[in-house]
Amino acid sequence: MSQNLRLFATAGELAEGVAELIVDSLGIEVRTRGTASIVLSGGSTPRAVYEKLSSHPWREKFDWSRVHFFWGDEACGPPSVRQGSYRLAEATLLKPLGIAASHVHRIPTEHPPQIAAEHYEAEIRSHFNLRPGQVPEFSVFLLGLGIDGRIASLHPHTSVLGERSKLAAALFLEQTQSSQITITLPVINRARKIFILVSGRAKAEILQAVLEDDAPVYPAQLVQPAEGELLWCADSEAASALDITRYL
Repeated sequence: MSQNLRLFATAGELAEGVAELIVDSLGIEVRTRGTASIVLSGGSTPRAVYEKLSSHPWREKFDWSRVHFFWGDEACGPPSVRQGSYRLAEATLLKPLGIAASHVHRIPTEHPPQIAAEHYEAEIRSHFNLRPGQVPEFSVFLLGLGIDGRIASLHPHTSVLGERSKLAAALFLEQTQSSQITITLPVINRARKIFILVSGRAKAEILQAVLEDDAPVYPAQLVQPAEGELLWCADSEAASALDITRYL
């Protein structure tokens, strides 16, 4: 399957390059639409991107007051849990940039999973003023890649992979005995810019499988934007198993 791949020599260069891609993409959205939206991800690779965006001179490159912030997935539990994707973004991006609370649309994981998913979907529908059946078009959607080929909390062999009517869904993972809330595939595939960030040698095998196996086996292979652009962003360690000639 044909893929758009951007390679970076180091994890640091990956963070800087993705930060530039985000600023450029959001800037175009704000200039053409007056506002923009971004869906954030958790994990160590996005952390480096957030720290870059909130530091000098990156924070001065863009008017962040025009951006609304959402999340692709979150583990259920109180918002004070420091390992959560929301807490990560709050500490490394939102607070340093002084983002207004009205522009922060977190997943309300303090509620029971199903109710949290319904509330989050209602929040998305309200923000985008959607009619029944409509799917939002996020400006930028950030994703990581799990070692099992998952994106967001769309894990292999889970029922949420087939969800087509809900914007957000709850799922229970037997292997970890935990509940998750995730945005669904139709929402991801409707985004205008999708960046999947992959860093480190531990991700080399799964990145090679996702990009170079023709039969769709992994959730990440189901990211196929309807009209937007998908860009895989990887450092040299994550890309070490790839046949680079396929992307020239």
